[in-house]
Amino acid sequence: MRHIIFLVWFIIFGHFKLMAHQASVTYLANEAVLITNGDKKVLFDPFFHKAFGIYQLVPEDTQQAIFTGTPPFDNLTAIFISHAHGDHFAADDVLKYL
Repeated sequence: MRHIIFLVWFIIFGHFKLMAHQASVTYLANEAVLITNGDKKVLFDPFFHKAFGIYQLVPEDTQQAIFTGTPPFDNLTAIFISHAHGDHFAADDVLKYL
């Protein structure tokens, strides 16, 4: 997963001069993170419902902020879904977001 995140990070942000104070990563739950750099925002694996008894779910208030576009989830550049397992993807949430 880290390799995929790095690859996507490089593709999206590689043409910018990165500095530590410009980029940030916000942990949401499980593999769900928000990466920001300037006005670019990429949300990874935010839509899932299955914790399988071991994973942390995205808190309800954070889910609502994503769906309503409340900062910092406003003006997202991209949403990246790594794969279609229940702890990374829920089609109904993707449709709700769209």
